[in-house]
Amino acid sequence: MKARGQKSDQNKAHKLAKDLEYFPKFWEASSTRGCKTVEARLEFYTMSTSDGNCSVTMSTSNKYNALKQMNKESKSSVVVKSLDPINYEWQQIFNSHESCDSKWISFNAEGLRADVESKLIGQHIASSIILKAVEGFMSDTNPQKPLVLSLHGPSGTGKNFVSKLIAGNIYKEGMDSSFVHIFISTYHFPHQGHVDLYKTQLQQWIKDKITHCERSMFIFDEMDKMHPGLTDSIMPYLGYHNKLDGVSYRKAIFIFLSNAGGEIITETALKFWKEGKDREEIELKDLETLISATAFNNNNSGFWHSSLIDRHLVDFFVPFLPLQYGHVIICAMATMKARGQKPDQNKAHKLAKDLEYFPKFWEVFSARGCKTVEARLEFYMMSTSDGNCSVTMSTSNKYNALKQMNKESKSSVVVKSVDPINYEWQQIFNSHESCDSKWISFNAEGLRADLESKLIGQHIASSIILKAVEGFMSDTNPQKPLVLSLHGPSGTGKNFVSKLIAGNIYKEGMDSSFVHIFISTYHFPHQGHVDLYKTQLQQWIKDKITHCEHSMFIFDEMDKCPPGLMDSIMPYLGYHNKLDGVSYRKAIFIFLSNAGGEIITETALKFWKEGKDREEIELKDLETLISATAFNNNNSGFWHSSLIDRNLVDFFVPFLPLQYGHVIICAMATMKARGQKPDQNKAHKLAKDLEYFPKFWEVFSARGCKTVEARLEFYMMSTSDGNCSVTMSTSNKYNALKQMNKESKSSVVVKSLDPINYEWQQIFNSHESCDSKWISFNAEGLRADVESKLIGQHIASSIILKAVEGFMSDDNPQKPLVLSLHGPSGTGKNFVSKLIAGNIYKKGMDSSFVKVFTSTFHFPHKENIDRYKTQLQQWIKDKITHCERSMFIFDEMDKMHPGLTDSIMPYLGYHNKLDGVSYRKAIFIFLSNAGGEIITETALKFWKEGKDREEIELKDLETLISATAFNNNNSGFWHSSLIDRHLVDFFVPFLPLEYRHVVICAIAAMKARGQKPDQNKAIKLAEDLDFFPKFERAFSVRGCKTVEARLEFYT
Repeated sequence: MKARGQKSDQNKAHKLAKDLEYFPKFWEASSTRGCKTVEARLEFYTMSTSDGNCSVTMSTSNKYNALKQMNKESKSSVVVKSLDPINYEWQQIFNSHESCDSKWISFNAEGLRADVESKLIGQHIASSIILKAVEGFMSDTNPQKPLVLSLHGPSGTGKNFVSKLIAGNIYKEGMDSSFVHIFISTYHFPHQGHVDLYKTQLQQWIKDKITHCERSMFIFDEMDKMHPGLTDSIMPYLGYHNKLDGVSYRKAIFIFLSNAGGEIITETALKFWKEGKDREEIELKDLETLISATAFNNNNSGFWHSSLIDRHLVDFFVPFLPLQYGHVIICAMATMKARGQKPDQNKAHKLAKDLEYFPKFWEVFSARGCKTVEARLEFYMMSTSDGNCSVTMSTSNKYNALKQMNKESKSSVVVKSVDPINYEWQQIFNSHESCDSKWISFNAEGLRADLESKLIGQHIASSIILKAVEGFMSDTNPQKPLVLSLHGPSGTGKNFVSKLIAGNIYKEGMDSSFVHIFISTYHFPHQGHVDLYKTQLQQWIKDKITHCEHSMFIFDEMDKCPPGLMDSIMPYLGYHNKLDGVSYRKAIFIFLSNAGGEIITETALKFWKEGKDREEIELKDLETLISATAFNNNNSGFWHSSLIDRNLVDFFVPFLPLQYGHVIICAMATMKARGQKPDQNKAHKLAKDLEYFPKFWEVFSARGCKTVEARLEFYMMSTSDGNCSVTMSTSNKYNALKQMNKESKSSVVVKSLDPINYEWQQIFNSHESCDSKWISFNAEGLRADVESKLIGQHIASSIILKAVEGFMSDDNPQKPLVLSLHGPSGTGKNFVSKLIAGNIYKKGMDSSFVKVFTSTFHFPHKENIDRYKTQLQQWIKDKITHCERSMFIFDEMDKMHPGLTDSIMPYLGYHNKLDGVSYRKAIFIFLSNAGGEIITETALKFWKEGKDREEIELKDLETLISATAFNNNNSGFWHSSLIDRHLVDFFVPFLPLEYRHVVICAIAAMKARGQKPDQNKAIKLAEDLDFFPKFERAFSVRGCKTVEARLEFYT
């Protein structure tokens, strides 16, 4: 004090000394820090009030002004490190006009005081320490060392925000100053193996910046995710050295931000609360030692055994307390006022009430602090007078729900195509499209109308999405990007609602070059390449937003995303003004996931059992459960993700499972959208034949509305009584195999694997073209073939005829046709594939647009599965690029390597385009013996009960077949996304053939050969075949498979 020319004050000296840490425990004889931090801390005490109380008090009116200018945050011209995996070069963005003098750097003490008092909510300790520490440091023309502050506490309590307040009152450009530098652990130092290189770069960077301006500020965010030991490399710069290599670092400011210590801070705050004490009674000395010890001993923290702590180079460990209900109210009221809206206490209470609080039972502290108040506020400000945001739909509106679903915009999706050697990113874009109001203009009324009429059965999702998107798009200066995470069972509308959002923002909808889709299994298939994906994904998003700040990014299959990958983009989703000179705050990020589907379904079922209406389910009933489930699922892309624990997801949006009535609405709306007269009887028939769960109650549709479009044709083409079975006269059956010996030669495109080169070989008809001359669907021909040639398969005949005819007559199908044919060998699965091809392609199976893959031939080696995945994706992409009406047949699916077909799952979904290619007009047919046993058991049961086999219906078998294939760990469908995402339109059962069917096959084969049919010889041939079971001899072991070959023996 004396050296500073101040009057010595023994009381303040005692107060300072008393608040330091002493050791050993119990005796506390010696100062842990000696006199090392006395100089830095002295200002804190000499500026105190007469009673030594440094706390900052805030009047209610001041608190209401707390966030008044939060939406006017200064633009951050942040200097960051962009790592090229080869060169590791540092890229700099700076304001060339800015100079290191009083014109650009001038501390505004009163401004900082006013900002801290009015804008930093509920942080009396942090407010006091920061105000005094910064004011004392900046008023000292010759400080002994840099100012080093370490800010600790739960997410959403103001650590980042207060750093901006400090910068805003020192630098004219605030966070946009070229003298303010931010380092984010997961962004700038992502790779553990490069720590030594980071150390060298970091030292050089700081030295260069301070050489240029000694009043520089360095902010290190995510210290709890920093590689241990890295910050020790800058330890010399933080000490009491006059100069190092001729450079003085003593006028710089270093701020570290960390969630580490958050638990101990919360425990202390909770202890005071339980004891009935006011939180303002908590003092720095109650927490500082605990925080530093926690950070020092946490081996996952950047402070682990750090010299910055044990050398006492951190001047203050500043605790940020968890916020309570009242603080959230203040945040909400202040935000309303800052937006120029009239503060509404009722809505502020409603917002605060709907947030998550902890710990369980007491619910004292907000789990997100004030972090999502700004993003969520619009949801409440746009509510009706009673605060109810639910979207209601009239029956007539619901009937219009899918009117234009078959007119979906074409998706010009920007995606990453991974070549296993080059890993190059390929871009498809509309060169004519520009990032301006001509191409990007939010249609609020359009989105409202679409959600009300097209999104069936999702009152929570409709309400949240409408308010969140409308609020975000109406804000010209949002604090952060809009981040939505959509969760729920398959088929409930998650992908569909993303299209609705895009369609009402971008003129080109999903076809816009500013909409980018990433599909986990397609873009990030290899777990071993996660570090590379991180670098590519960061660069990709940066490039896209640099081109257009109003970009949208959709991440599908988050439950299949490699854990940790999404943390690489976490900095882009936060409250940073800029990173590398780029602002990400106007972008939209949407994550789609099935994770949480079980808990959503359980909640919906609970309401149903209690006799409550599903519309009574609210967001607060589900959101916390969903986020916790996603966070703790170690197979999910959200596993222990910073996106969740940093509260960067604005809303976790639940999509409820759909009930019988919703399926009816979907079917009726689809009929209307097709220009057909809605037929309630057929809609009921379709809905009735779907699978529902749980067992016994059968409340919810297992597929939602996902397969309604594909299945509808099956019912619309039925006879008046709804019976779709195909009947065949005996004479027709005698004609069954008339032309079987004239089968077209198959010019099949196949992959021949050389075990060394793995090259794909192509055989094709060079003269064939992808037009109506060579591709023309013959509906009558297929009907005649199925009726006369497919023996004993009434279910398969009916389904295949209707499914193919419906698909081929649709000029704009929503997805490819996907059929999975199951049954015992010799029942006609391969044969019917040939019938389909023969009635679509002029060359039939000989067409260059028909590709057959046989598991044991094309994919023989299990150890090469990753290579097969890449090749298969590329092969299909190339073929469909050449002709969108291609057909792919996968034989021996029961011998396919599990997981291989998941690599093509994105091609089978409801995406408009992938890599600029539309797969929606292709046909995929899977052939499998899996499920044959369950089909045979069902047929035998009917036979024993004396029932006609024609009484067996699809609904008796389809669910059993899909479950059997899904749970068979030797099958290509084992735990396959093709099944659990409901991408297979029909699982088609082929029944085992009986004695009479073999006789018909034999007679038809004779006739087809030009021989006179001989019933005795046909019977003899049939009698000599093997039948099963042993005593009943009901079914042919080989079906009709060997009839043709054996016939010569009898004739």
